[in-house]
Parts: sequence; structure tokens; C-alpha cells
Amino acid sequence: MDTKNISDQAYSKIMDKLTKIEKSLEQKTKKEKLIDDWMDVSEVCRTLKVSKRTLQYYRTNGSLPSSKVGAKIYFKASDVQKVLEMNYS
Repeated sequence: MDTKNISDQAYSKIMDKLTKIEKSLEQKTKKEKLIDDWMDVSEVCRTLKVSKRTLQYYRTNGSLPSSKVGAKIYFKASDVQKVLEMNYS
């Protein structure tokens, strides 16, 4: 295996680029995690800053899809994100 010597400046540039790549991957991972997460009623109410009744209205009129497991209702974080983006002004 051959070894190569590089200048301190070249090493610094390489490390800077690696740091940028690492930060970019961390941000992408955080965004993907949000998409895959499920939120309960209280989390969605806090996120959207709405009451439970308003959230029920969103479910009833189809604005915000949900899943029910037993007696508990869950919402996909990506669906909540879409509602936020659609109502952004």
C-alpha cells in the first residue's frame, strides 16, 4: 500500500468537505425520520396549535388522514407537515 503526503492546506480542505457532507447527511436523516414518525392526537394538536375538536374536524372532512389502533388515533408526521405547508401564507 502506497502512502501519500499532502499539505496541511489540502488536508484542511478535505476535512472541511467531509464535515459539510456529514452535516448534509444528518439533515437529510432528520427530514426522513420526520416522514416516518407517527404522532398522537396531543402531539398533532400542539404542532398545529389547534384544539382536539378542530383536529377531529380535519379527520372528518379528510384534510388530515389518520390511523386508529385500538382506541388510540395516530397521524403520519408527513401528513401533518403537508397540512402545515398547504396553509402557509
